[in-house]
Amino acid sequence: EFVEEHLADYRGLRAEDGRLVGGGAIDEYSPSVAELVGLAVAPSARGRGYGVLLIEAIADLARRRGYEYLFAVSFSEEIFEACGFAKVKLDEFPEKILRYTRIDRTEIEVGEKHCFVRDLRETDVHPVVRLDVTGRSTVVVTSSGGGTIALWLVPASRLAVTPRS
Repeated sequence: EFVEEHLADYRGLRAEDGRLVGGGAIDEYSPSVAELVGLAVAPSARGRGYGVLLIEAIADLARRRGYEYLFAVSFSEEIFEACGFAKVKLDEFPEKILRYTRIDRTEIEVGEKHCFVRDLRETDVHPVVRLDVTGRSTVVVTSSGGGTIALWLVPASRLAVTPRS
């Protein structure tokens, strides 16, 4: 029943052969704050930029639903910082600490988790992300703070490489 009610909160990514290779979801904390939860990419599919694709798709979903902030708690720093999230103290989200306390306090105490937040009200255009998918083609992702995400499958022979600034 829970899954049925929250199915629209999930985003998945399938490989060319139809296998599910990654996913994630949003979880509402208040009318203005949501958490990116359950971000995962299959070990065989890592290193291809799928995590970035999923983060951007979930951020777009949260923005379209009217959330002002999207936060995430993770052991990984680089991917969230690369996607425009700022590292903050978990104390900035007492709602999350309360949930951890109610469910399982060890979730806070296991390892060094980091908390990240992204302001979804910003209108800056995020950098283009180019991902080598098959060696023959590339997915180009463009994103603007206005909620537009475009995914393009471009033959590698037609893609000009530009340095990232």
